[in-house]
Amino acid sequence: MLLPWVFVFIGPVFVSALKYCTALDACWPSTQVWTALNTSVDGKLIAARPPAAPCHTMDPLFNEETCASVNASWPSMFFRADQPGASQDTYWENGNSSCYIDFQLDTPCEQGLVPTMVLDAHSLSDVQKGVNFAREHKLRLRIKASGHDFVGRSSGEGSFLIWTRHVQNLALAPDFVAVSAPIGTKPVRAITTGPGDGWASVYDLANRSDVVVVGGTGQTVSSAGGYVMGGGHSLLSRHYGLAVDNVLQFTLVDAFGKKVIANAHQNTDLFWSLRGGGGGTFGVVTEVVHKTHPAFHNILGVTLTVSASNSTELAGVLKAYLDLQPSLDDAQWWLTTAVAQTSFILQAALFTPPAGANLTQIAHDAFQSVLLAAGNLATAPVFVVQQFPNFLAVHDAFFPSNTPSGSAAVLASRLIPRHIFENTTATTLLAQAATEPFEVVFNLLAGGAVSKVSPNATSVNPGWRKALHHVIFASGWTSSTPLPIRDELRQLLTEQTSLFEPFSEGLGAYLNEADRNDPDWPQSFWGDNYKRLLEMKHKFDPLGVFECPKCVGSEVFGF
Repeated sequence: MLLPWVFVFIGPVFVSALKYCTALDACWPSTQVWTALNTSVDGKLIAARPPAAPCHTMDPLFNEETCASVNASWPSMFFRADQPGASQDTYWENGNSSCYIDFQLDTPCEQGLVPTMVLDAHSLSDVQKGVNFAREHKLRLRIKASGHDFVGRSSGEGSFLIWTRHVQNLALAPDFVAVSAPIGTKPVRAITTGPGDGWASVYDLANRSDVVVVGGTGQTVSSAGGYVMGGGHSLLSRHYGLAVDNVLQFTLVDAFGKKVIANAHQNTDLFWSLRGGGGGTFGVVTEVVHKTHPAFHNILGVTLTVSASNSTELAGVLKAYLDLQPSLDDAQWWLTTAVAQTSFILQAALFTPPAGANLTQIAHDAFQSVLLAAGNLATAPVFVVQQFPNFLAVHDAFFPSNTPSGSAAVLASRLIPRHIFENTTATTLLAQAATEPFEVVFNLLAGGAVSKVSPNATSVNPGWRKALHHVIFASGWTSSTPLPIRDELRQLLTEQTSLFEPFSEGLGAYLNEADRNDPDWPQSFWGDNYKRLLEMKHKFDPLGVFECPKCVGSEVFGF
């Protein structure tokens, strides 16, 4: 009989009989053991509960006043980031269990996928103690900063969570030189961040320092978490590459509880793995050093809203828009366009418009064919041109802090290369597929600097280096939606996503939850880089301490 944590080596891979310990198992540590850990971390352990628990009348936490406060804060991304038991996508709190804020409040609040015990880490030392504890007791371990993972990598029934929301290291590093860099290496301007530093704080510091940094659009998204390690992209990617292309150094706690620094000069294999291999897979990152760039000023912004009577009408306008992508690429526009069957909203920015040019005229010229096509609709398009003084103003206008969160969603994505948009037959098919029932978001944010990086320089899907668009598909449900209907929605979204497959270079920043049963998901998400990533997983985490669903090695380490 194989014991837990015993591995049998067969050829080039490990086959595992791994059994992680959860709160549902007899091997879960005793209260005495947890108390000892709590003492060692100065009382930072939390017995986490779903955030809706205070609203369930049968729950010990039920409290009308607390419930009213939770209800008022429920859609706030900042509120959710500050709750150890919350996720931005509520499915990864509840799973198929029930602890809703707006349904079945007279039933018990089930724990669902919320980790049972949480270490509220404030320092690298706290993280080390948590990792060592998890390894020694063979616990199912999860890592979370702000709960933005949409594939559930930071959730897990009965698991132990190291919560890094309060590990913060935000600072300007005007003369950064990587550890172990050759003598005489020229310093560069950088910003250091911790997993608890959201992009809102990072952008504020960068703006005050008159620089920009490649980061995400979600204001509470961790600047040192899954975004930066999982192929995160940016409004600035066309100018400066993906987030992983701009990381100068990682500091992390490895699977053996040791502090490790990885950069281009030391631990280079680990540095490569962290730049695309996914958060919480090779260690717990406590600090990232991001390269900064000169700030942009006098930025041209555009918003276009188009409404049609039916999806066929909209597909005609959308085709005119998709045919424009090569010229928009040449002019270095960034844009995002959300399509919902009979309407779409486009937001775009040109960070380097010609000096002294008429910005309104530039905007109208760029989108003239779309405006002409939309002019035949019963509802006239709304075209708004703005000028922004800096990147922060653009970001906050297009991605405001009051963007709602706290609902159940299912996402999928595809990477689409430029040559597809140069094929009129392909754009016709894409326009038709995009007006199917679910929301489809076209993001022109690759190409440019992204395409100038070697496909194997980082561990992200090599398809990123050929792509122009990252296309996202989205659906969701309400708390009262029956489970069979949820499965049906997933299936329908998968079918719509599959219409884009013939035009795709692989999956983008979202590992398709809609395609969660795809047996070849590692290849789909990481492409030819996966083989090396799996080798690095065995090298740096041979016991699979950092296991999580749809992570590197999860098909080997037992999840």
